[in-house]
Amino acid sequence: MNVKHIADTERKFSRKQILVWCTMLFVAAGALALTLSGDDLKTRDIGPDVCSSEGARELVEEFLSAYSTGLRSASLTDRFFAPGDRFQWFYDALTRHGDEATDRSDLDSYFAQQQAGGDSLRLVDFSYGYRDEDDTGHFGMVLSRNEMVLSGKGAIDCASGKIMVWATGPASSTATTQ
Repeated sequence: MNVKHIADTERKFSRKQILVWCTMLFVAAGALALTLSGDDLKTRDIGPDVCSSEGARELVEEFLSAYSTGLRSASLTDRFFAPGDRFQWFYDALTRHGDEATDRSDLDSYFAQQQAGGDSLRLVDFSYGYRDEDDTGHFGMVLSRNEMVLSGKGAIDCASGKIMVWATGPASSTATTQ
């Protein structure tokens, strides 16, 4: 069977399906790189510091709890995300991507819109590494969003003690929640 015949008989994918699969591969590759890069990242456990494994997990869990309970009394952006000069992006493959992912100024309105729609996030799994070169903590995560499994990665600006990068997308169909 030649290549042209195979391509003609295979199912065609929409741009949206291709984008979702590419995003899943990107997020999975980033999480795998984080896990395997022992030379560049080393785990640093130094008590309650936000850039320790425990501190980073606590920061992520506090954000998820505040987000999922609809906390609006304080700005989630200012409370949990690095200032403008250190913030890089908040990316969600399903709801926030492209240029809007790098716009910190509208994060609170984005969070409010998601919360109004009943969005809820729960941490299922977490991995962590610290990088001396730029004083950042890097994490991989698996989340549950209203029964959907998401995988993601992020980074913490250790100087401000806040999240500077957040990226999530649908996990593979073989992942399960715990």
